[in-house]
Amino acid sequence: GCPFFPTLAKYEEGGELEACSDQFEEVKSLYQSEGGVGHGRNDLALGPDGKIYAIQGDSVRIPENIANRTSPLRPGILPYRPNEGHVVRMDKDGGNLEVFCGGLRNPYGIAFNREGESFTYDADAENDMGTPWYRPTQVKHLRSGADFGWRAVTRSWPPYYPDHPDNAQPSVHIGKGSPTSVKFGHDSNFPPAYRNALFILDWTYGRILAIHMMERGAGYFGVPEVFLQGSPLNLTDLGFGPDGALYFVTGGRRTKSALYRVRHVGSSNKSAAATLQLEARTDLSRKARDVRRRLEALHRRGGPHDIRTALEHLGNPDPTIRYAARIALEHQPHEKWRGPALQLKAPLPALAAWTALIHADPKSAPVILDCLLGIQPGSLPEDLLLEALHLYSLCLAKSESPPVDAILKQLHPLFPNPSPVVNWVLAPILVELDPKKAVGKTMRVIGDSRDPVERVHHLYNLRQAREGWTPDTQRAYFQTLGEASGYIGDSRGLPRSLTRIRNESLSILSEPEKIQFTPLAGKKLELPPLPDLSGRKFVRAWKPDDFVRDLNFKADEKEVSRGRKIFAVALCSRCHRFHGEGYPVGPDLSGVANRLGRRDLLRSILLPSETIAQNHRTDILELKSGQTMAGQIIPTLDYRAPHLLLAENPIYPDQVRKIAKLDVVSRRRSDVSIMPPGLLNNLEKQEILQLLAFLESTGREDTFHLFLYLAVWR
Repeated sequence: GCPFFPTLAKYEEGGELEACSDQFEEVKSLYQSEGGVGHGRNDLALGPDGKIYAIQGDSVRIPENIANRTSPLRPGILPYRPNEGHVVRMDKDGGNLEVFCGGLRNPYGIAFNREGESFTYDADAENDMGTPWYRPTQVKHLRSGADFGWRAVTRSWPPYYPDHPDNAQPSVHIGKGSPTSVKFGHDSNFPPAYRNALFILDWTYGRILAIHMMERGAGYFGVPEVFLQGSPLNLTDLGFGPDGALYFVTGGRRTKSALYRVRHVGSSNKSAAATLQLEARTDLSRKARDVRRRLEALHRRGGPHDIRTALEHLGNPDPTIRYAARIALEHQPHEKWRGPALQLKAPLPALAAWTALIHADPKSAPVILDCLLGIQPGSLPEDLLLEALHLYSLCLAKSESPPVDAILKQLHPLFPNPSPVVNWVLAPILVELDPKKAVGKTMRVIGDSRDPVERVHHLYNLRQAREGWTPDTQRAYFQTLGEASGYIGDSRGLPRSLTRIRNESLSILSEPEKIQFTPLAGKKLELPPLPDLSGRKFVRAWKPDDFVRDLNFKADEKEVSRGRKIFAVALCSRCHRFHGEGYPVGPDLSGVANRLGRRDLLRSILLPSETIAQNHRTDILELKSGQTMAGQIIPTLDYRAPHLLLAENPIYPDQVRKIAKLDVVSRRRSDVSIMPPGLLNNLEKQEILQLLAFLESTGREDTFHLFLYLAVWR
């Protein structure tokens, strides 16, 4: 029989095979979501439990009218917005619909391992790249109730740090990339290590990575390996055929598409016999997963109540089990477990229980602070110390008159700390509570650090401190801030964030101080100068077909050097960054040759409106006055600000117009690119080919430049 077309093979008793039909018997809507597109409805998968899993990006709203396995307290924990990446799970007929997990950015695929555990490859926040709050792409173990911390509030100010101890933790950090599909190699005829690996696709850098997953208690960690890479290789999807080969497809955004096959040649090695250690690990992990799944059965408001079991496992040494226990607790009315939670003394269960309590009842902040003061933080291992510091920050934000002196007596001896990670969390607490002492200490941390991202983080923490400065530390602060403008960061994130830090730190100074320190703080990111086009004339309205016979060339260093000059002549540098050169308006072109071949790259330049990235589309605003305005909306310092900033001219992106949000009647995205057409019409054909050669180059001319680039992105 046919599982997709039931009428294709249907026997009647005593009859013959019915005629085939090319129509489905029934079209039934199982689930409909709300929200935008771009980072939308990305993949469906049938789980080994027989349920349908639908994975969504952060343009989709989390439904409010269905069961939700994540903590019901999440909306009260700022910042919160209803649209974020999440997984919805349902029966095959659409019944028992529920939110399975959330806090994702833009995951494109979902895959299940042999134990029935689900995984995805989640996207980064490209607009935050280079900043201390940037989170790279990650492989995540999707499990009941998990909240991975992502909120759709990037580019807001102050910045939101998405990573903190009460998040579900990822399994693998990958780095920059653009995730698409994921699949386990279970159905392959590859060697054993690859049959158990998770294969993930990176569209931006044209690579397939094999993630070798290992059990770790009730969770997993993985080791990434570049399995295959090409240039261009704009990967979109993969699967394993009945022949055991890997098949993958390229394409996306109207680029050239093709189907490829990867076969294993030779005999597939048999799996080696498991060692005693591996058997013990497998047995331990199976038991740990059973415990975690029993706790996950409690992830439902109004579901089964077992507060005793949840409290018991808050002290489990496995962090994945502790997390499941805390979410189970947060699904129960806090009045039923508040008393037992406050009576806990051992730091391991107590910190988890008190974190659940501050989530459930912010008014408990004073009593939780008293409990925290009973713990000696200097005696805690680093992971628990970080949990305690995060809990301090949550309680201080909810307490009107905290015991500041007692808290400082406990925390000041820990700062500066030998651990940069502890300094990262401790510095903002102490700068807020006691700037007179903390400012000087933080400046010493900055002076000792060689990590540019760490230094920017502490520059941010100090930007509004009004006390604790000496003439020397104040000069050192602004000098370090000025030097930071030379760090190589993302085209949008780091330069704009440094400008914000600079503006806020200068805003609290007296006029004489501003005159003294503004030159040290550096200038804002400057537009490259307009090139001299006086000798240029119209050559031709170039079309992609004009280059059919010209793209198979080999470029030498001279051609690349000339292409660098054309990058400015064609005004590319006014809107794009290329390995640190140019101005950030459109996409960063540093890795463009890894995903686009010459044909597709040339086509995207000559026909800019043919395919437009969602986050680089022009916005069209209709105002109450009847006026229509078009341009790119520039992120403001605070998304709650009453005005929008609109850059109308892409050639002068630093010139913006302020528009009151109340005056906007409607907003829509244009189908016309902000990039003007005809930018290459005053170039000779050879110059256009030189530009392509430059965009295919590394763009870096010296090792010092490369060192700075790696220092920021490591």
